[in-house]
Amino acid sequence: GQSYRDARQPEKAIPAYERRIEMGGWEEERAFSAVQIARILRDTGKDPTTAFLRGYEMRPTRAEPLCELAVWLRSEDRKRFALGALVSRQAASLPFPAGDYLFVEPAVYEYRALEEMAIALYWSGDKAGSKNCYEQLLGRPSVVGTHRGHIQAMLMMVTRELGSVGGP
Repeated sequence: GQSYRDARQPEKAIPAYERRIEMGGWEEERAFSAVQIARILRDTGKDPTTAFLRGYEMRPTRAEPLCELAVWLRSEDRKRFALGALVSRQAASLPFPAGDYLFVEPAVYEYRALEEMAIALYWSGDKAGSKNCYEQLLGRPSVVGTHRGHIQAMLMMVTRELGSVGGP
C-alpha cells in the first residue's frame, strides 16, 4: 500500500491497504492502513469520513484519525463546525497512547487536537469554549516559537470578541 501510495497510484494503494487490514496481526498496522485509505480518499476528493472513523474504531486509543477528520470537516468547502467540534473534543480527550510504537504523531496529542477543537468551537459559536482551549494550549510546553505567538493572537482575538476585561 505504501509503495503504491508513494507512486501516486491510489487505485492500487487502497486494495493493498485493504489486504493488509484483512491479514490480521499487529493492530497498529491495521489501523494505520485504514487511516491511509482515508487520507487517499481525502486527497483524491472523496469523502473520507467513514474511513477515518473506521481507523478510529480499529484503534480507539488513537487520536490521529479523529484529528484529521476534524480538519476535513471544518475545511472551507464543508464548514461542518459543530461536528468538527464533537470529533476534535474526542481526539483531544485521548492521552498519548502508551504502548503504541508505530505511526504515533506526538503533535496530535501535544497540541493539534486541542487546537482543532478551539477552531471548531469558535466557528460553531462557542467562543468561551474556544478561549478555554487556547488558554490550555498556552500552558503546554510543546507550543513554542511562532506557533505560540499564533495561539496568543487567537486567544486575544477571542477574548476581545467575548468582551472580557484584560488579556492573556
